Amino acid sequence: MATSSTIDLCTIDLALELIRKRRKSLDPSISPPYNLVSDSDYCFKLFATRSIRPVANKHVIARIHALLDQVKRDNSISISWAPADTSKKITP
Repeated sequence: MATSSTIDLCTIDLALELIRKRRKSLDPSISPPYNLVSDSDYCFKLFATRSIRPVANKHVIARIHALLDQVKRDNSISISWAPADTSKKITP
């Protein structure tokens, strides 16, 4: 059974694959910045800060880390967290 974390991971994987494929079709001198935004605190900590270690889905997470490293070589990319509930304010 897929959990919300599994779905969040698959979404990040898909976004990185799309960035990688798009990069192949762009002029090498063009490198638009990308910002992956997730409402998953888990995914943010896994990939942006790398402050936690995975317990489940280790093979998917390892693939995403490798893909993220590959995408970072050719692109400006950041990962941000945003609350799912837009009534909450993010304070710096």
